[in-house]
Amino acid sequence: MINTKKLINELNNIKIDLKILELIEEQYKYQQMQFQKKTIIKKLQRLQQSLV
Repeated sequence: MINTKKLINELNNIKIDLKILELIEEQYKYQQMQFQKKTIIKKLQRLQQSLV
């Protein structure tokens, strides 16, 4: 016989693991965007200085 409570518990754990992975993925994407943003700002600053 299937232990329903155990099965539900496992499913909930899998859902939690998936959510954690999604959050990690979002954080990584955010960090990548921040890095790209800083890089673009530095390039703009260099261009601006070269115009002065």
